[in-house]
Amino acid sequence: MTQTAPSPAISLRLLGAGGLDTPSDEDGAAVLARPKLVALLSFLAASTPRGFHRRDTLIGLLWPEMDQERARGALRQSLYHLRRFLGNGVIAARGDEEVALSGDGIECDVAHFEAALGRGAREEALGLYRGHLLEGFFVAGAPAFERWLEQRRDELRRLALRAAWELAEQARDASQAAAAAHWARQALRLAPHDEGVLRQAIGLLDQVGDRAGAVREYETFVRELRDDLDLGPARETESLVEAIRTGMARGIPEPGVRPAAPSPSAAPAAPGDGLPEPRAPRWFRKPVYRHGIVVAAIAIAGVLAVWAATSVGWWRAPDRRQIVVAVFENITGDSTLDPLGRMAADWITQGLDQVSVVEVMPSEAAGPSPGSRGWAGSGAFRALARAAGAGTVVSGRYYLSGDSLRFQARIVDSRTGRLRSVLGPVTGSRGAPSALVDSLRRLVTGTVAALFDVRVSNPIGGRAPSFEAYQAYLSAHRAFYDAPSPAQWSDVLLFLSQAIALDSTFLDPRILAGFAYLNAGDHAAADSSARALLSLRPRMTPGQGHLLDYQLALVRGDRAAALAAIREAGGLGARLCVGQEALQANLLQEAVRTLRDAQRLFPTYRQWIALMDAYHLLGEYRLELREAVSARAAFPDQDGVVEARLRAEAALGRLDDVRYGLDNDLPPLTSGSGAGFLRLAVAAELRAHGHRAASFEVADRVIDWHLPRSARNGPSGGSPAGTEDRWTLARAFYLRERWADAEAVVRELASESPGDLDLLGALGVISARRGDGTAAQRYSDSLSGRSPRGDFGRDTYWQARIASLLGQSERAMNLLREAHARGRFIWVAVHADVDFEPLRDYPAFRQFLRSRD
Repeated sequence: MTQTAPSPAISLRLLGAGGLDTPSDEDGAAVLARPKLVALLSFLAASTPRGFHRRDTLIGLLWPEMDQERARGALRQSLYHLRRFLGNGVIAARGDEEVALSGDGIECDVAHFEAALGRGAREEALGLYRGHLLEGFFVAGAPAFERWLEQRRDELRRLALRAAWELAEQARDASQAAAAAHWARQALRLAPHDEGVLRQAIGLLDQVGDRAGAVREYETFVRELRDDLDLGPARETESLVEAIRTGMARGIPEPGVRPAAPSPSAAPAAPGDGLPEPRAPRWFRKPVYRHGIVVAAIAIAGVLAVWAATSVGWWRAPDRRQIVVAVFENITGDSTLDPLGRMAADWITQGLDQVSVVEVMPSEAAGPSPGSRGWAGSGAFRALARAAGAGTVVSGRYYLSGDSLRFQARIVDSRTGRLRSVLGPVTGSRGAPSALVDSLRRLVTGTVAALFDVRVSNPIGGRAPSFEAYQAYLSAHRAFYDAPSPAQWSDVLLFLSQAIALDSTFLDPRILAGFAYLNAGDHAAADSSARALLSLRPRMTPGQGHLLDYQLALVRGDRAAALAAIREAGGLGARLCVGQEALQANLLQEAVRTLRDAQRLFPTYRQWIALMDAYHLLGEYRLELREAVSARAAFPDQDGVVEARLRAEAALGRLDDVRYGLDNDLPPLTSGSGAGFLRLAVAAELRAHGHRAASFEVADRVIDWHLPRSARNGPSGGSPAGTEDRWTLARAFYLRERWADAEAVVRELASESPGDLDLLGALGVISARRGDGTAAQRYSDSLSGRSPRGDFGRDTYWQARIASLLGQSERAMNLLREAHARGRFIWVAVHADVDFEPLRDYPAFRQFLRSRD
């Protein structure tokens, strides 16, 4: 008689709310009370492939901030506690370097779920899927674990979604209407904001005769979509439901699994199918720097305090060593003194930047001091700290006493509302506010150092700037975040030069000027500015020094060093740059996390654009669309936001919405070549997602407008407008696959600008398209080494495109990698570039595009 092995006495539930069943409830509760133990146990149980894991891997996941010796000690302690609470049979070891869970000692619902799917038991599997993996769980200070959890959670959700659709289709084919409707609704619950799944579900409900149920599901979806994302349904969905309502639905597509984020390397699909590709490539014109380098003016060492309520009730209160400095409140009655409030907050922040064991948030995150006259209670301080993720608030106000200004500050523990210190008043002449702010900064910084028992020999840094220089600097700071065009960068640089002239010892405008030069495309000036600052390095705070390192790395095109430097800088402005650099490095999850944090505190146009780029590259098109709608409300005059919305709608297959946006939301074609180029970006996006006919339709409209205009303003006129029109026309011909027409326009431009790098590249790809491999290779060879300093591998990128079209896959990949190594911002362009379509099935290309975190 065969005996069945007894089930393990310990059961780990990770799907849904989670839990741990042990012979002793007390032992299970002891594990669940420690997030790092839960994280370690969950990774060992749910990661794939299952088996042994190296200790170094586990250390990198959960203790990245520690040195090797301390991290290994922390891992040993965690394994000791797991064995103590769960028994020696749970953790297995192989030598000194590898550990695993013992299948005989513990069972996990994730493993049972995947095993059930493997043997075709879909109903059993979905019975085990009680919610998403570790729903609501969070461990602070473990970004690698967070990335693993997000990826694994999405993978399991997709498996459950596929199983639900397969059961729904199976029941429909067997004429089991109730079962089909049940499983279709299960699929909807697994993808609550996926409109493609919604259309499949209500189509299936209509097919099995449940039209009322289809309409109810649609109404529920619309209500939740508006509540959660502030979006409306696509016109295709509205039309489908209207047809169902009137009993006229015909030919609804058969339901099938629609992954939430398809692989961006999938082969081109037939017209109408969706491909996960991003915004159109920006070629056939001179480079346009839509992705500006966003840098906050004040260098600060701030780290966001992260907290979350988990499924078992854990809550991480902000650490009191994480400090936010609020803008001081002006109660003088004189609005001309308003800048003093931000000046005080910024320069206290500068001082705290050198107190090594506190982490300081910028004043942008905080707003003015909570409350008004009489000082607010602890609730206001808690709300302020919660918004910034800080455990301590420094705030204050200032008032007039005769001809004197008086500042008073207070330090509050935001977790308890307890007042830790009241400082001041600090009094000084109204005519000399800089000296007054400097005294206040020294007082607050020294007090904080004493409160946290920090031994700092010089916690103050340099002196405060003159008030006039600071006012000019504030004007530059505001303009910096609103300047998407080269002309506007000149305004930023003008304000910065005024601030420097008014106070030559004021370092912040000199640092910011280097980034403004980069954004304006003046690489030589940026290089000169950064090198001039090297001699001033001893006077800089640590945060300023890291910003200078970041600037120097950008100037030489070393994006890896740039990312490392800006991660060290800390602060809100640095977080914006970390998001940009993570996007450049294809660390998309990090980019999203960082940019969302920054957006919550201090939204800017370029930060919003970068966040939408990251969502698009991840295949999170509905989240991208939500951000585009919000960004449009915040920046109604920025056409780049409309472009991002249209590309998200193209990816989601909302073609009616795309057509409406092209006609009503973008500038009319009559406004100039820029309007045509925006439409061509949308056309390339449509093609990237399989909507070839729609892409050709847009390109034809641009051609119809620009062809006669270019003829009028051509070489005889020689006007800049004519030149731009012809660039746009060449791009439209190329997207329309009218190679001969595209070549004619490019050759005309080349006769006016011989040796232009972009023209040589364009002639190379056109030659390859027309089957003239010899000419294409000749153009490619002529491009070698042509990029000037500061152009970051544009020549190599063109060569990669030519090699792709010539079928030289390995060479194309080597050139792409070289362009990226030389500092080329590459990921967004590659995803939708029509010249890389031949590489989409090439394994190295797919690996190159995959998010690296």
